Amino acid sequence: MKKNLLFIVLLLSTSMLAAAEQANANSRDSYYSSGYYLGINLGQAHADFPKSPNYQSKMDGFTGRAYIGYNVNAYMALDVGYLLLPTVRYNSPSNTIKISNSGFNFNLKIKYPIGEGFALYGQGGAAILRLSEKGAQPDIVTQNATTLTYGGGLDYVFADVGGLHTTLDYQRIAKKSGQDIDLPNYDFYSFGIYYQF
Repeated sequence: MKKNLLFIVLLLSTSMLAAAEQANANSRDSYYSSGYYLGINLGQAHADFPKSPNYQSKMDGFTGRAYIGYNVNAYMALDVGYLLLPTVRYNSPSNTIKISNSGFNFNLKIKYPIGEGFALYGQGGAAILRLSEKGAQPDIVTQNATTLTYGGGLDYVFADVGGLHTTLDYQRIAKKSGQDIDLPNYDFYSFGIYYQF
C-alpha cells in the first residue's frame, strides 16, 4: 500500500513539474519566438590606440550599427549589420591625422531567458572593415581588415507591443595589425532597439 501511495505521489509530482515546465516554455516562446528582425544600436566607442607625446588625441566618439537578423528560437539568433566606428584623431600645431573605420559585421547570439521578457546573451562573430588614414601621408591610405568581434548584453521584449525589443549591448572589435594601418581594439557600448516581424 505504501509503495502504491509513493508511486502515485511521485507520478503526480512529475506530472505537475512537467506541466509547469511546459507552461514556462510556452511563456518563454511567447516572448522569444522565431522570426526576422530589423534594428539599430547607438552608443559610444573607445579606441585603444597608443597616445603620441607630440599630439593631442581623441580616441572615442559616437558609434552606430544598423542590422537585420533572424531569431532561430528562444536561445539563438544570427544577424548581419553595418558598423560605423568613431574617427580617431591626432592633432598637432602642424598636422592632423584622422583614422576612420567602418564596415560589416556578422554575429551569432546565444541567449538565456531569465524572466518575463528579459534575456542575457553572449555574441561572437567577425567584422570586415574598411580603414582609412588621412594626414600622415600626402594621400589617403586605405586598407581592408577582417577581425573578430565578441561581447554580450541584455535583451528585453515588450509583450504588449508586439515584437518590439530593447537591448543594452557591449561589443569588442579586436585589434589587428595591418600592412599600412593598424586596427585598434574598440569597446562599443550601446543602447539598441529592434523589431521582430
